[in-house]
Amino acid sequence: MKLEEIRVGNYFYDGQHKPFTVDSDHIRSFASMTFIPIPITARQLDKLNLDRQGDRDMWVSEDLKMGVSYWTKLDRFEVEGFYLTVRDKSGVIFRTTIKIEYIHQVQNFHLDFTGKQLTLK
Repeated sequence: MKLEEIRVGNYFYDGQHKPFTVDSDHIRSFASMTFIPIPITARQLDKLNLDRQGDRDMWVSEDLKMGVSYWTKLDRFEVEGFYLTVRDKSGVIFRTTIKIEYIHQVQNFHLDFTGKQLTLK
């Protein structure tokens, strides 16, 4: 885990696999702390303040600027998994080839695209 990946407000597991929210003290203590990334699953995404689109495997931000979708080989993706989905200024939705593996990555993309911290429901 690199310090550049961690932002205040991110969710991680500690050394005992207990979830915690990163604050500025954690950042300052980075070298002496354990940050275990939380793997992305549909269940974990449902806990975040994202809107699930019906029964589809797609979660989007409130302003619809970004989302996360689950794609399979049937969807013409070589590697099954969760991928970043973005909407351009004209409203067109693009499936990217950016595979997302951890919750903090979703949080970081959300902040980058919306300017808002992604929190738990």
